[in-house]
Amino acid sequence: MSSSTVLVLGVAGRLVKDKGHPLLYEAFSKLIKKHPHVYLIVAGSGPWENRYKELGPRVQVLGSMSPSELKAFYNAIDIFVNPTLRPQGLDLTLMEAMMSGKAVIASRFPSIRGSIVVNDEFGFMFSPNVE
Repeated sequence: MSSSTVLVLGVAGRLVKDKGHPLLYEAFSKLIKKHPHVYLIVAGSGPWENRYKELGPRVQVLGSMSPSELKAFYNAIDIFVNPTLRPQGLDLTLMEAMMSGKAVIASRFPSIRGSIVVNDEFGFMFSPNVE
């Protein structure tokens, strides 16, 4: 990736702790210090809404969205991030992102590995920590 390549990450859902927002917040705050052309679009509402806004102009918080608005959200991003801190069952946001042709990055949990990101062709999985 060249130094001028723009990369847009996206996250959607309830903006609560167990969905991994403390993790994504900290990781993205480190990422923007090293990479000047990385952006984050946040679709959803909850306690972490205002925290994301603190990260400045490279984060766009959209609030709750209708299904037709979500379609535009998925079309606007390059990579969908699901930083959940616990197994969630069948995660619709990952399926929506994949159906929109987006690359996905998700926490490595058996529920996700077993149902959605079943192998490396479908996305990248990470241990649920900032590194």
